[in-house]
Amino acid sequence: MNARRYAILLVFGALPLAPYITSIFAAPEQAEDNPSARIERLIADLGGEDFTTRQAAQKKLAGIGLAAFDQLHAAQSHANLEIAWRARYLVRSMKIPYEQPGDCEVVASILRDYGSVSPAERESRIERLAQLDDLEGVDALTRIVRFEMSMRLSKMAVLHLINTVSIDDGAEANRLHGKLLAGLAGSQRASAAWLRIYADTLLRPRENLLRWSRLIAQEHQQLEQSPGKSSVEIMRGLLRYYAGLLRANGKAAEADTALYRWVTYGQRNTPQIIEAIDYVSFRAAWSVLDQLAEEYAETIRTSAEVKYVLAEAYREKGDAAAAERLAQEAFAIDGDNGREHARLGTLLQKRGLTAWAQREYRHVLEQGPAGAAPYVEAALNLSEMLHDTDDDKAAARTLAELIQQMEIDPNVTQLARQRREPAFIPARRHYFLSLHYAKTGETDKQKEALIEATQLHPDDPDLLIARWRFSVAGEAFQQETDQLIEAATGKSLALIRRAEVFLKAARNARDGDRQEALQYYYAQALNEYAWLVGNTKGDIDQAIEYSKKSLELKPNTGGFYDTLAHCYVRKGDLEAAVKAQRKAAELEPHSGIIARKLAEFEELLRKETRSVSKGALRFTRSRR
Repeated sequence: MNARRYAILLVFGALPLAPYITSIFAAPEQAEDNPSARIERLIADLGGEDFTTRQAAQKKLAGIGLAAFDQLHAAQSHANLEIAWRARYLVRSMKIPYEQPGDCEVVASILRDYGSVSPAERESRIERLAQLDDLEGVDALTRIVRFEMSMRLSKMAVLHLINTVSIDDGAEANRLHGKLLAGLAGSQRASAAWLRIYADTLLRPRENLLRWSRLIAQEHQQLEQSPGKSSVEIMRGLLRYYAGLLRANGKAAEADTALYRWVTYGQRNTPQIIEAIDYVSFRAAWSVLDQLAEEYAETIRTSAEVKYVLAEAYREKGDAAAAERLAQEAFAIDGDNGREHARLGTLLQKRGLTAWAQREYRHVLEQGPAGAAPYVEAALNLSEMLHDTDDDKAAARTLAELIQQMEIDPNVTQLARQRREPAFIPARRHYFLSLHYAKTGETDKQKEALIEATQLHPDDPDLLIARWRFSVAGEAFQQETDQLIEAATGKSLALIRRAEVFLKAARNARDGDRQEALQYYYAQALNEYAWLVGNTKGDIDQAIEYSKKSLELKPNTGGFYDTLAHCYVRKGDLEAAVKAQRKAAELEPHSGIIARKLAEFEELLRKETRSVSKGALRFTRSRR
C-alpha cells in the first residue's frame, strides 16, 4: 500500500469519519453579501431596536460613502422615521463630487458652488451644460444625474441633455454612448435608468421606441399617484423627446400624436403655449398647429403676444394671408395701451419680426404722450432696430425726435436717463449719422459727426472703432483717436480688475446669487475690452483670452461670439473667425449686423483660400 495513503487511513481509522467527510465536500463558506444587499441591511439597522446597532450601522454607511448614495437617498422617505432621519443626515453629510479636476474651464465655472445655489439656479446651470459644444458638458451632467439631491432636477438633467444635445454621425453617437455609461457607473436611480435607455437609443433607435413608450406611461402613472416624485414639466420633456424620436424613425403619424399630447399635457400658461407653437412650427407639424390653434383659441383671442407667435408660425407654413390677418388682429388687441405696444415691439424685434415690431413702436411714438416711459423705450429700441437693418439715417432721425422731446419736456429727459447715461443718446445719434455719411461718401460730414459724438461720449467702444476706421482722418485726428482708445482700454481693464476682486469675495463667501450677478458684470467687462481691442489696437492675444473667458462665463451669448470673431480677424485667423461668427449667427439668427459680418468674413476666407491655392500652384509649376 502506498505509504501516504496508509497514513491517511490510519488517521481516519482513529476518528469518526462522517463529520470530516462532510466538511471536506461541503460548499465553500458563503461570500459576503453583494454591496447593494449589505447596504440595504445596514439601512435596516439604522432603525434597529438598540442605540449601539443604529450607531454602528450609521458609521459603516458613512464609511461606504457615495457607493451608498442611491439607497440612502431613497431611504430618506422610509416609513421608519429613525431610518429616514439618519438617511437624510448621511446624505447631507456626503461631499458630492460635482466638480472634477479634469473639467475644462467653462464646465468648472458653471459647476462652481453648484451645491450651494438655489434650485432655480441649479437648473439654469444644467441647461447651460447641455448647450455646450462638442459634448463638453456631458460628464458633468451625468454626475448631476447620479448625485443631485433633488430627484426632479436629476430627471431634468436627463431631459435637458436628450432634448438639447445634437448628434451628427455614428462616431459621435458611439462616443456619447461610452461617456454616458462610464459616467453613470452603477447608479440605480430612475433618472440613471432613463439615461441608459437614451444611451442605447443612440445606437439602436427603433428597437427602443417601445421602451420609451413604457417609460412615459410609468412616469405618467407616478405623477398621478405620487406628484412629489414627478412633475408636468418632466412629462412634457419626455413627450417632446419621444415625438422627435418617432419622427426621426419615419413614424410621422405617431409623432404628431405624441407632439399633440406634449402640447396639451397639463395646464398651459402663456409662455408654455408660445413654446408649444414655436416647437410645432420648428417641426413643421402643421396638422398639430391647427389643432393647437383650436385647443387654445380663447388664449389666442385675448393675448396679442400669443397671436403674433401663431402668425409667425403660419408665415413659416407658407400661409402669408393668414399670418398677416393674425398680425393685424394682434395689433388691435391692446388699443392705445402704449406700455403693452412697446413691450410687444421688443418681443417682435427679438424674434426678427421687424415689420410688425416697427408698426408697434411707431404706434407708441404717434400716440404718445412723449413724457411716458413707453415712448422713450419705443424710440430707443426702434433706433437700434433700424441700425441693425442698416438704415442708420432713419435710426438717427428717430433719436433726433426723442432728443427734441427731451428738450421740451423734463419728464422725457428724466425717463431717458433711467435707461441711458445723459450723453449717450445724442452721442448715439451722431454715431448713426457718421455711419450714414460713410455710406454716402460724405467724409467731411462723417468726420464732423464723429467729433460731435466724441465730445459727448468719448468712452463708447462703437464710436472709437468708427473713428479708428475713418480712412481720411488726418494725423491730428488719428493721434487723438489713439489717445482715446488707450484711455478707454485702461478704464476697461480697471473695470475688469474691480470685477475680479468682487467676484473672488463672493466666491469666498459662497454667495451664489451675488456670484451669478457679478459673473454677468465680469463677462460684460471682458467682452467690452475684447470688442474695443479686437477692432482697433492693443494686445490682441489678451483680447482673445478675455473674449474666450467671457464665453466661459456666458457660453451661449451671440454677441460675445461676434466679438471673438472680430478678434480673430484682426489676428489673421480667418478660419477661426468664420467659425465663431457662424456660432454668433446661430445664436442670434435675427441680427442683421451679425449676418452681414458673417458674409464679409466668409468672403475674406474664400479670397485667402484662393490666394493660397494659387500660390501653391505657382510653387508646384516652378518646381517642375
